[in-house]
Amino acid sequence: SGRHHEAMIRPATAADAVAMAAVEAEARALLEAQGVHFDRLDLPEGFSEEMTWDLAVVAQELDRVVGMARCSALTPTLLRLDQVSVSPAWSHRGIGSALLATACDLARAAGYDQVTGTTFADVAFNAPFYRRLGAREDAQPHPEMVRRRKVERDLGLDQFGRRIIMRMDLGPEDQAAS
Repeated sequence: SGRHHEAMIRPATAADAVAMAAVEAEARALLEAQGVHFDRLDLPEGFSEEMTWDLAVVAQELDRVVGMARCSALTPTLLRLDQVSVSPAWSHRGIGSALLATACDLARAAGYDQVTGTTFADVAFNAPFYRRLGAREDAQPHPEMVRRRKVERDLGLDQFGRRIIMRMDLGPEDQAAS
């Protein structure tokens, strides 16, 4: 559509956690439209991913959070992208790209040189989206990412499509504007 987002991207605060969880739940509907049904997963009793992060950004429109990206530190130089979500009503406006770009800028400034994550290989707004932003399939993933893929498999996520581990170099500061 070419319409660019009017949302403000800013670092997340603890006060954003509830809104971030809501955006994540809304965005899950997009995956369900692609045939990924989380209610069919064999989740262990009491399983839920905590809404915590070492680095996170939100997209805010007026007083509403409409997008979020949250990351966890794996090492002092490697950051795991746990989730990028945009409310469906706000999708296709470049908000996901803006969130990821801002998260990468903050990560670079905080001393990280790479970002990694797991994603669906063939869902348009998953691996192909990250590829356009410079991520590549990770041939030598961090042990924690290997463990995460095992958890995903154990939970049954792979029934919905091929999952891959991707990694993106953040590069030096002066490349940030390119």
